[in-house]
Amino acid sequence: SGVPEDLEANMQVHPEHPERGTRNPRLEVEDNELQLYIDEEDMGDGFYRLKGVCNINISDASAEYVPGDHKDALEEDAEFIHWTPAYSDTATVRMPDGENLEGPIEPNQIEKGEVVQFERFGFVRCDSKENSLYYYAHQ
Repeated sequence: SGVPEDLEANMQVHPEHPERGTRNPRLEVEDNELQLYIDEEDMGDGFYRLKGVCNINISDASAEYVPGDHKDALEEDAEFIHWTPAYSDTATVRMPDGENLEGPIEPNQIEKGEVVQFERFGFVRCDSKENSLYYYAHQ
């Protein structure tokens, strides 16, 4: 809670290659609350930085906005965590063993046949844009 209405995301496409530019996923703020998904493994109590967005303090599975930038998070030795917007699409990733895994992904402009990286997961190839079907390539 306490999130400014004009909060924006600004994330590098590839942290080791700034020349590739940035991406700016749309953020939804309702009643001063940021609407997004965070992996439950990242939901322990403490001070965190939502990658490319803002600092938060999590307590009892509830997050509170903390003013400041990524430098403040570094000074506090905060863990930087990944997130996806609440309006995310659901993707299916077909693994080499035939298992299908599902999870949220940012709405995107990925074209059929394109290989992209799903953060914290690995590289996938888009097989069907309409069905959000991807094939796992490698980590």
